[in-house]
Amino acid sequence: MGLAEELFQCFRGLGKFSLKDAYLKYPDRPKESIRARIYENLGIRFERVAAGIYCTCSGTEGCLVLEGDGRDLSFLKDSSIDCILTDHPWEDEKSNRGGNRAFGR
Repeated sequence: MGLAEELFQCFRGLGKFSLKDAYLKYPDRPKESIRARIYENLGIRFERVAAGIYCTCSGTEGCLVLEGDGRDLSFLKDSSIDCILTDHPWEDEKSNRGGNRAFGR
């Protein structure tokens, strides 16, 4: 098993990991080799979340965040989406308050 596959197996399902996490997990491997295996596999086994932060990907699932008009979803193909989460873009004091909650602040 190559280093890229070892990294993938080690961090799969954890949500995200940092380069520092990978370096600590494989202290006997050169940091440059670890970083190179991750970079070589971006879009294949790994996705970059932020500077130095990555997540594993298997190619069968994904997440896409769009900002736009949620009233027009005509660009989506039928049966291509499993779940859509939306948030209303307007200030609505009545719906953001109640009981012991105060949302939207």
